[in-house]
Amino acid sequence: MITKTWKRKQFYKFHRWVAVAIGAFIIWQAFSGSIWVLPFPSPVRYLHPRPQELPINEVQITPKEAVRIAEHSIGSELKFTRISLRNFKRMTIYELQTKKGKVLRVDAAEGKFIPMNKELATKLVAEHFPTPLPRISDFRQIKDHDLSYPAGPLPAYRFEFEHKHGFESHVAIKSGAVSHNDHYTRIRNIIVGLHDLSILRLLFKDNIFYRFLLILLAGISSIAALSGFYLATMRKRKRA
Repeated sequence: MITKTWKRKQFYKFHRWVAVAIGAFIIWQAFSGSIWVLPFPSPVRYLHPRPQELPINEVQITPKEAVRIAEHSIGSELKFTRISLRNFKRMTIYELQTKKGKVLRVDAAEGKFIPMNKELATKLVAEHFPTPLPRISDFRQIKDHDLSYPAGPLPAYRFEFEHKHGFESHVAIKSGAVSHNDHYTRIRNIIVGLHDLSILRLLFKDNIFYRFLLILLAGISSIAALSGFYLATMRKRKRA
């Protein structure tokens, strides 16, 4: 015979196991959150562009001419939001940024358009290294985010280097933005991805499934809270 006492005991067991699951998740959130904010011993922090002297005397074309060369190479009229001059691996170049964020480059000495390809991407990466660039073990273009490149502009070029720290570099094809990672940052990316559950989006490539899991987690948390409130109310009534 099913009694009220039996029902209450079963309901308590249900609440307990739901609370255990939510408690484990909260503990993981606290641990992974602390890892997120703590500094990692990653050599990647030493990789950044080094300022170089700008040889103005090598500039042979004006910004207006650089715009004309870039538009002729692309085959359409463009609107630029920024034009800058920089010394780049023994080359003085103009960088022209469009309204959509794309960066075009023109040799300021020879007036040649510089396309984004492996050669240019390699120079962009090498500019960040204080020492000669390590040997490249793999080079390819990627069109999707993964654990090594969880966020950033796409498509991008990926460089993998023969290095004890497992250096990888990514160059955004559109803007030329460079980012780096190694063994340490990839481990951190996994922990952070498990903290905010963004790793699920990388694994399943489906925003609908990702949102469903978030709603499910919120529902389980609500059930744990409401069932605990119900048990507390029942115990208070029993004492009264």
